[in-house]
Amino acid sequence: MEALQLRAGFRALAQIRKHGLSPDLVRVVSGASGGPKWLILSEFDRHFFGDWLARARQPITLIGSSIGAWRMMLHAQPDPVAALDRFLHSYVHEQRYSRRPTPREISGEIRRLLDVGLGDGGARAVVSNAARPLQIITNRIAGNGHHGQVGVFLRMLAAAGANLRNRQALGRWMIRSLFETPSARASLPDPADFPTERHELHANNLREVLSASGSIPGWMEPVRDIAGAPPGTYLDGGISDYHPAFSHETGEGIVAMPHFYGHLIPGWLDKRLRARHNRLPGLENTLVIAPSKALVADLPHGKIPDRHDFIRFKDQARIDYWEKVRQASRRMGEEFMELVETNRLLDRIQSFD
Repeated sequence: MEALQLRAGFRALAQIRKHGLSPDLVRVVSGASGGPKWLILSEFDRHFFGDWLARARQPITLIGSSIGAWRMMLHAQPDPVAALDRFLHSYVHEQRYSRRPTPREISGEIRRLLDVGLGDGGARAVVSNAARPLQIITNRIAGNGHHGQVGVFLRMLAAAGANLRNRQALGRWMIRSLFETPSARASLPDPADFPTERHELHANNLREVLSASGSIPGWMEPVRDIAGAPPGTYLDGGISDYHPAFSHETGEGIVAMPHFYGHLIPGWLDKRLRARHNRLPGLENTLVIAPSKALVADLPHGKIPDRHDFIRFKDQARIDYWEKVRQASRRMGEEFMELVETNRLLDRIQSFD
């Protein structure tokens, strides 16, 4: 059974045909929102970042929203495999909630996981890593006010209605707040698809930014007044960029996106708007590496994890299930390494066109 599906935009496919896929072809790696869905990529990431991309001779910009931003943070550390190991163990085995957790409880546990992932001195190491410039996507509610759970809910309702009309109308309610290290900023022209403000990512705001990027409305507490950015209420980066694909400056290179699915959705509110799927400004230059449908069907329960698993399963049943998903992810990583080392990956790539 094939473990991977691979899809590419037309420019990425042309570059791979011309040069072959090597670590030196990759200029950007993108990480999507999705909560526990990331577990299907957990062991793949060990091969992809810890072995294959480690051979690259050029800087590689890392960009992500929500859990994708957290994955990129792990792999911007001096020892990404060690960071992945400690975070993954805590995420699977130590994450616990009461039967009816409040947003405060969930936010507290997420902050604990963030501290585990960063470790001692991790924040300064991440933002100063010249080999792995970092961009993290959050969303700020338009205006400079502070909003509680009711206020966030009302604005999300308004934002959803605006988004139905067109994606740009969402910008009346949400502003993409992109936090980035200086060298990462140089890799991306100002996005034109959605209202965007850009701020410097530094050691003193990294934790706040990562927390905000994963702050799911209704489930978690919003983050307020991030250092170095306008005052206001900051929410999950997936609202504007569920599966980020920006028009980065890649030259003779590509954007690689290890992903949960073989398709891309612009924003969280676009999940059911299928006409918008695979319609992102940077798709043409992106290679998506995802689990095959057969692999997903072979998983326990026939699906990849999601945040509702905390409700569906008791803790030990959830842990056992998630550990099996980790094992499946290892198959993805091993197959990827075999394909690139035998120069057979191009035979497996399908075009988005």
